[in-house]
Amino acid sequence: MSNIQEFKEAHKRFTEALNYIIKNEMKLKQDKIHWERIKSNFYNKFEKVLDEKWQALPEAEKDRLAPLYLHYKAQQDEAVKQVIQVFNAKITKVSREK
Repeated sequence: MSNIQEFKEAHKRFTEALNYIIKNEMKLKQDKIHWERIKSNFYNKFEKVLDEKWQALPEAEKDRLAPLYLHYKAQQDEAVKQVIQVFNAKITKVSREK
């Protein structure tokens, strides 16, 4: 499988896991120990893998796929989460700095 395909598959899995967590967050947070395990598993199984696949991409592909990757990475940032929640905001554009 090519680096691009591996990245896309990792991104798909990351997105599915993130959507599941967002959809079920209130229920999942009821058990604090389970919630901490879920956060740890999400990082190790999805976010970390996505970051590794991103790093393996050639620069030209990073430029092409940056909005896809960086959009979800921005949503993970705590400060961004707070702004989104407080202002009911949406991320409309993400770009890659060189």
